[in-house]
Amino acid sequence: MPSFLELIDELVDCSSPSECAEREERIRAGFERECALLALDMSGYSVSVRRGGILPHLCRIRCMQRLVAPIVTAHGGDVVRQIADNIMAVFPNPLAAIHAGVAINKAVGAPFSCKDEQGKDSPLEVAIGIDYGRLLVVPGRDCFGDPVNIAYKLGEDVARAGEILITDTARARLPATEKQGDQPFTYGLESLELSVSGVEFPAFKVVFQTARDPL
Repeated sequence: MPSFLELIDELVDCSSPSECAEREERIRAGFERECALLALDMSGYSVSVRRGGILPHLCRIRCMQRLVAPIVTAHGGDVVRQIADNIMAVFPNPLAAIHAGVAINKAVGAPFSCKDEQGKDSPLEVAIGIDYGRLLVVPGRDCFGDPVNIAYKLGEDVARAGEILITDTARARLPATEKQGDQPFTYGLESLELSVSGVEFPAFKVVFQTARDPL
């Protein structure tokens, strides 16, 4: 089968509406999925680099990646892309993505999760956004679609360190009975009204407890 970019090249070069429609359908048949998209952004990049230099911070990024990837897999997800201090992963449903997000926050927030630029034990902090919808997924390389844009806006621009924000679309896909398969949904949801790039939309913050929260 031609690669994703080869198929896009064919679409660029098509000469008639019917030919374009046929090539679009070929791309969708090979790469389109309906799934949840988790976008993770590691907090404190600028401060960490200025304080300790790029190499210690790259070590912290790699530490984060090594912690996060197995958690994604354990919750039925796939890491699609790791670039700089961001990770993008897809999951079969929002519930699996939320469970993974909570587990990720707990793992990176553990006191001995990583070392800082002075070599001392230091937890990491990440912000996470989750959306659900139809995406074009190129396994192990990239994915494209409106849910990608929204999830990244939530994870990078809106969510604070330690937060998981989900869209109303993702919330609507959570099981009404608080159970989907063998995974219960036991977290709270705090309603938010957000404005991102001039577009207003509802979102929700997942309320959960981490190891650093007071009992």
